[in-house]
Amino acid sequence: NYDKPYTFLLRRLKLDVLSELPSKSYFNHLLPFNDPQYKEFNSLKANMTSEGVLAILGELNILHQSFELYQDRSFSNQNLVLEFANSSKGQKIIELLTDIQNKHEKVLIFAIYNSVQLLLKTLIESHFSTKVDIINGSVSIDKRDALIHNFDNDDKKFVLILSPRSAGVGLNLVMANHVIHYGRWWNPAIENQATDRVYRIGQEKNVNIHFLTSTTHTQNLALDLLMRHCTN
Repeated sequence: NYDKPYTFLLRRLKLDVLSELPSKSYFNHLLPFNDPQYKEFNSLKANMTSEGVLAILGELNILHQSFELYQDRSFSNQNLVLEFANSSKGQKIIELLTDIQNKHEKVLIFAIYNSVQLLLKTLIESHFSTKVDIINGSVSIDKRDALIHNFDNDDKKFVLILSPRSAGVGLNLVMANHVIHYGRWWNPAIENQATDRVYRIGQEKNVNIHFLTSTTHTQNLALDLLMRHCTN
């Protein structure tokens, strides 16, 4: 008989090496409704009752994601992408991505709805002449891994769109150092987990995290955060 050798596993947590990670900066962009969007917001708010509050909250959620999609959920309007590009959120996306592209860096965009993911993909591909992939619940693990590999190794691909739920624990996306949360997820733990796909061991660049927050004209009301509070 002989004694079995002991095996030791050293587990390193992010907190243990936090001083080794680059800086992480947060930017909250307050983006106002336009007049028709604000009018629809007031109409929905006026019709809210205790019995139908969840349905109205769902409509408000779509409204603050994209007024263009709120009006045309079937993508039948040929000018949908152009109208979205002229919206406050569309213009901010173009502004942020232009700066990231000029720095030759990469970005993850997290969007909740599949329709919003498709709208963003169409806008970005037409404006920046680049191929943009989407990772959401409909993408298999093998395809997801292939898309991540292509994003990592293709310098022309600087944008990857994901759903927050698709950014599971262990997914390593440190090839990007920018994160844009297009809409706020109701569960902050899921949102933080999505951000941590970039801000993790192996990241060598400073990380910038952007939140696109819808507001009304008359008050600095963060509708995205209100939705999180109401549905939490």
